Amino acid sequence: MNLKLQKKRSVKNDFWKDTKLFVNGKEVPWGEQATVFREQSNTVSIKKTGAKELMAIHLSNENDLDLVLNPLSGDWVSPVEGVYNWEVNASRAKSGWDSLIFVIREDAKPRVHDIRVISPRFVDEVKEIQVDGKPYPAKGIVFLRGVQRTLSVIYNEDSPMRGYPTTLTTTVFPPLKPGDMQVSGWGLDRWNVTGKNNSGPVNLDLAAEQMVGMTLEGSRVLSPNMNGEVDLLVNGTPIPPDGATMNAGQFYEVSAVHKNGNAMEGIPLSLEVVTDTGNKPEDFRSEPTLGAPTVDHLWNLKVANSTAGIYKLKLANDVGMTDLVSPSIILLPAPLKPMFMALIGGQYQELPQWPIWVKVPAGFYLFTIEARYPDRSPVVGAFVKMDNPADPEKPLTGTTGTNGRKIFPVSLLPGVYDITAVATAQTPGREEYPVRLRLEAGGAESEG
Repeated sequence: MNLKLQKKRSVKNDFWKDTKLFVNGKEVPWGEQATVFREQSNTVSIKKTGAKELMAIHLSNENDLDLVLNPLSGDWVSPVEGVYNWEVNASRAKSGWDSLIFVIREDAKPRVHDIRVISPRFVDEVKEIQVDGKPYPAKGIVFLRGVQRTLSVIYNEDSPMRGYPTTLTTTVFPPLKPGDMQVSGWGLDRWNVTGKNNSGPVNLDLAAEQMVGMTLEGSRVLSPNMNGEVDLLVNGTPIPPDGATMNAGQFYEVSAVHKNGNAMEGIPLSLEVVTDTGNKPEDFRSEPTLGAPTVDHLWNLKVANSTAGIYKLKLANDVGMTDLVSPSIILLPAPLKPMFMALIGGQYQELPQWPIWVKVPAGFYLFTIEARYPDRSPVVGAFVKMDNPADPEKPLTGTTGTNGRKIFPVSLLPGVYDITAVATAQTPGREEYPVRLRLEAGGAESEG
């Protein structure tokens, strides 16, 4: 920058005494930083009652901001009723520091004033928002009631926003109420934020003077304990405090029902099983998978048919809330259904049970006992004991195979038989399930 100043007599009195600087209509005390905005015309005025001297502005242009003055840099300007006026425009989308150098034609002593050049939009100056020193979560901040979080603004490297007065306010939505958010701190680029009293959604609003603010949406306030936010239901009913019973082999709908409007909406929760006695985690099957986070908060849970015991359900989260653990649930084993089966036309069909008579010719037969659970899946490994029509003193015994069947070869003489078979579940209680068959064997012999 070259200043061509005419060496003339100095102004008798200090010209700058009683002069006032205005930028965009706002008085800026000498020595304090002024602000001009990109993408708009900024007015710079010097006011001094009775001034008649010529004045010019030069730009330091130290950061290549390419500011444009009107009148042009170095052009002498006459006051109008004691007011000197210029327009300042930023010709490129770049922020930074510059200096306005005011020169009086009759005095070789210039006056230098620093200016920050920034975007009219707050978001353009921001590199990153941090929460507790980490990047701002894409889905917003979870404020656990009573737990302080620290929000910081990290500006772009070339931004002169550091130290520019900035405010953080909150906009709350029901069930949150005014006063449930507390904001305190430095007030420039870092604040402490705490939620209290209630749960619900909240937006964070960053604003700076004469700038379009920046709203951070999607944050929420939650209870530090999950049982303050959801009820755990099984088939639409809460689990009583003294516990409940469930039957193995059946599907149950497990759901987390929100207590505080939509405060928990979108928070991933996972369902887990805490086993106590008689069962293992692998005995349980769920959709979605146990332990896998889901935002739907709904699971279809099934327990292996052969399982019995005591367990608890746990809802886990990754936002810092204390997990919810249900009261104890007693798991009853699935009842078995043993059946006498006959192979007819290449397919097994169930025979009528007592007291209905089944009539067959006398002869050799393969008696088939089939055991199934209520969902029709086969019972594998059930102990079966069947009356022996040929020798009542020697019952027939065995265990069911992978198809749930146990086959006993029996020769039937002509006569009437009342045959009982008992299937015993392989559970701690070893429950027994009987089935009876009334059979009349005629005189003609047969094989079947």
